[in-house]
Amino acid sequence: MFGWFRKPDKDQNIVGRMMSGLEHLMATHYKGVSDNFLRLLRDQIEEAFAREDRPPSEIVQALHHLFIESTNNLRYTMNADIEAAFSEWTDTFEPRSKQLWAQLVDQKIDVFLAELLADGTRILDAEAKRVKEADNRWMAKNLRR
Repeated sequence: MFGWFRKPDKDQNIVGRMMSGLEHLMATHYKGVSDNFLRLLRDQIEEAFAREDRPPSEIVQALHHLFIESTNNLRYTMNADIEAAFSEWTDTFEPRSKQLWAQLVDQKIDVFLAELLADGTRILDAEAKRVKEADNRWMAKNLRR
């Protein structure tokens, strides 16, 4: 399939197996990671509405920045996990094949993280009206003090 992978002896399907394994890892394990990130974001937004020490918009803005930072930091964990999961195969590669595999993995991670960030942004956008209303209530309550 890809001529740039050096195939280990007795295993002509290594590339297909690696691609299948990577797709499976992205669709199962990292789908769960994505779901957890988004659930945590939703939960934290709900908690922001209950807090009384700061306007909800300040808290949600901080949550947005934290979500972006956490999502970007996920890249390093994903790279390490994927490298470890496929090291048995990649250890047999020539340097150029390792480089091309790393580029493919980086592309998969880029797509995953872009989708996660987009999903998080959609959640925040959907809550904008509620945040504004909660801010108005917070201001009315706290400016009377």
